Amino acid sequence: MSKKKVKTADQISFLPKYDDKEVEDDLDALVAEMNEAGEFDEDMEFDDEELADDAQIEAELDGLEDEIEEETPHRRKKEQKTDSKAEKPKSQPKAEPAKVEKKPQQKVEEKPQQKAEEKPAPKAESESKSHHHKSHTKHKSGDQPESKPKPEQKSQAPTKQPEAKPNPSAPPPKSSTDKTQPPTPKQQPKQQQPKQSPPKQQPAVKANKEESPIKPKATLKPLPIEVDYIPEKESNETYSQIFQIFTDTFYSMIHSRHNQETYMKQIESLLPMVAAGPSAEITSVDLVKPKLQAPAHRDYDKFIKDSICVAYDPSSVKRIIDQIEGQIEKLKADAKTLLSYQEKKYAVHVMSQVKLLKDSINAIKREPYYVPDIFHYGLPDVNNDIPPGVIRIDVISGQGFPEGDITVKVLLPIKEEGFVQFQTNPTKGPNPKFKYSKTSPQIELKNPRVIVRLQKEPAGVAVFFGKNTTEAAGFSSIPVGMLLRHHTLNCQALTFEELPGATLHVDAYVHRAISVSEMKPIDYPITMAPSVLFKKRPKKAPAVSSAPPVPAKAAQPVRPANNEGELTEKERAQLREQITLRKQQPVPKIYVFTDEEMSMFWSGDLLKFHIGACSTVIAMSAEKKEHPQQGVEDMRKKLQTKMSDLENAITSGKIGIEQYIKMIEKAIQREEGRLASLSPDDVPAHKGNIDLMKNELKVLNDEE
Repeated sequence: MSKKKVKTADQISFLPKYDDKEVEDDLDALVAEMNEAGEFDEDMEFDDEELADDAQIEAELDGLEDEIEEETPHRRKKEQKTDSKAEKPKSQPKAEPAKVEKKPQQKVEEKPQQKAEEKPAPKAESESKSHHHKSHTKHKSGDQPESKPKPEQKSQAPTKQPEAKPNPSAPPPKSSTDKTQPPTPKQQPKQQQPKQSPPKQQPAVKANKEESPIKPKATLKPLPIEVDYIPEKESNETYSQIFQIFTDTFYSMIHSRHNQETYMKQIESLLPMVAAGPSAEITSVDLVKPKLQAPAHRDYDKFIKDSICVAYDPSSVKRIIDQIEGQIEKLKADAKTLLSYQEKKYAVHVMSQVKLLKDSINAIKREPYYVPDIFHYGLPDVNNDIPPGVIRIDVISGQGFPEGDITVKVLLPIKEEGFVQFQTNPTKGPNPKFKYSKTSPQIELKNPRVIVRLQKEPAGVAVFFGKNTTEAAGFSSIPVGMLLRHHTLNCQALTFEELPGATLHVDAYVHRAISVSEMKPIDYPITMAPSVLFKKRPKKAPAVSSAPPVPAKAAQPVRPANNEGELTEKERAQLREQITLRKQQPVPKIYVFTDEEMSMFWSGDLLKFHIGACSTVIAMSAEKKEHPQQGVEDMRKKLQTKMSDLENAITSGKIGIEQYIKMIEKAIQREEGRLASLSPDDVPAHKGNIDLMKNELKVLNDEE
């Protein structure tokens, strides 16, 4: 299993930079919030009797009931037989379930933590689920997953015109951070979150004299943010020029005290064309060359992932602000997770983005423009030397034991019945150095009853002297429930009531916490205001000079902007030609899902592709003042609902990554079996759907 390197906070960057003190203040406030809620311990010691209440256990088991029902009796017997003979020491005390106090549920992915009433011990902090995650992350980005919507189909198209077919050969885009999901959460969190992936490009139709099919592009996690239009995969020369002028005009308007009225008028005239994307009609317009150039995002082919959109009315402004507030909560949850791992540099990086999003909320209220973007960050990949799906026990050393041979047995309650046993070789006392390390599969941890048992029962640690390994000379216990949320359980000083003065050092490790996604770098989708994105970085203070100050020159009159940089006659002719070509382009016909197909499961990338195809057809029909293809508008609404439901299920952890992979595999088998019953005209579209799901499945398996 190849190890993936996690970028340090210094290697991860984004445009806006905030004053360190400003971000530190926000981080201190977050730490205070964690301390007040009893979530944070600087020493990162775990509470030996930390138990979750019934509500938390039910939440962690959500989505696992289906999987246990799928287990065959043959498989269960085989697994139980493997370790059914684990021996239990006679002196082992019965673990009584601790009384648990229910706490009110916290906001956004923060799980309430329970503390045992009896023995005080180190605290364990709840780990946020990120994407993604899909991450994601797959932040994702996007977990994420982390994270993915699924398409559906409708009744057949009424007229025979070229169908937009998915292109299975389209290569998946490369993730800039290599990971995902939590997340965030990807990513979450990740959260992280599940493996989350790079900016997603949505398909659209190229400007051509002849109709060209809409080609899908297999994409990674995290789930995309909904935008008001579907941009084209490639822009044309005229649209790129319009986009560049619009971006520079916007930047000049923000940072120039002069000609702001002129710039505002130019923004208002260009915004409809920019927001509509390259597929829409470009009307003739007189333009003024902006005084300043935007520091970034002025090249449409590079900026396509961050297309500027507009919120048209108060309800859409509120929808975007609600979306940003939800992203802030998820990032704050990841920052808490990072603090719990003493990764302050990462936490500062995440809180910087939280600050940017808070500024965006205020900006969007004044300027209703927003940009879907991807925030890249990482959560530590803890214990990445341990394969997924196993638990490792290390028996390291002891002190204060009698002389002679000492044997240690550790019994883990990770089976529905009985224990999995770890036994060291005899080692000489009084201060034995065991250096014992062994792994065991997390045998039945998909069984909800086993997870409940692991949550409530401790692991037993027995000490034997000499060759007698049947009667324990001393016995202790380790609550292992925190392995559901944490990667490492460190017990440096286990004591034995029967052996005063003797201590034992035992550690338990997992690569990923049992109840949450693996921690990975995250591509997390966020929404921000362009004026915040283009915020000028603070200038460094000028070096102190001994030279006398130079008197300031008198202010020069500013030339009227409307005489600068007007388009030449040749450029106007090219613009008119492009407009004519777009008007001649026919609206493509796409496959419309039947009601039966609409009720089926479809993968996230396939859902996204068909939603994009529907949006393109609707936009082109509106441009030509035609009625859109019958059934397309209704299909888009239903697909968007299915994608939203899928995104919520993945983000909440109701559908885990392994379960999602199995669902895609079943959908592929279902569609391959349906091909023989389809009409010849529908077969190519369905084969494209199969290839698109196979591409997504390959990406998910590669990430695993």
